[in-house]
Amino acid sequence: MKRLLMLSLLLATATSYAAEQHEECATDDTVKAQASALLKVAEKIEADGCPAPKPTDYKAFCDSISIQEKPTNADKEYFSYGYEKRLMDLSCADVSKEPREVAAEKVSKMWSKYNKNFRCQSSTFNVEKGSVLKFAVVQGFAPFLETIVGTYQMDINFVDPADNKNVLDYVNAELKKALATEGPNHPRVKVLKEYKELLQDLGAIPSK
Repeated sequence: MKRLLMLSLLLATATSYAAEQHEECATDDTVKAQASALLKVAEKIEADGCPAPKPTDYKAFCDSISIQEKPTNADKEYFSYGYEKRLMDLSCADVSKEPREVAAEKVSKMWSKYNKNFRCQSSTFNVEKGSVLKFAVVQGFAPFLETIVGTYQMDINFVDPADNKNVLDYVNAELKKALATEGPNHPRVKVLKEYKELLQDLGAIPSK
């Protein structure tokens, strides 16, 4: 709220100064653009109330998925895995102080804004800076996919800009390659088929 008031004062000052300097040009394009920009910033601060995740947050989240991090201390009471606490923190949610439904809604809204930014890099991951959803498949971390949909109603059908595929597209492509190169009885084929079935059960659909 203090930041919003400060922006309002800046806007008022800028508008007053513009009026004095351009009495005959009250609709000057530069002044209008500056005022519009300030208003948009003020509106965003009031509407969001939660800062955007930083690059280090995304990396830490991928690391959490990679090691299937467990919660520590008091967080064990609320979460099965560490990534859930990280989602709460990134969404400015706190299940110890508000209903889980409210916290889950905050997580869902955060994910809707930033899901394409949750990108992971690893020598074992064949998509350069690919979606954390695909990274979870590669890491064999099915509980992550089940929880983000079942508990937090997070969208898993968005197209990843890294390869222009959503997570089901990716699994289908990997399954096709595995069948062609390793044969239908290979263990990896079995795993990919299981992930395909899981994703479909969670509501995943092909992007095309």
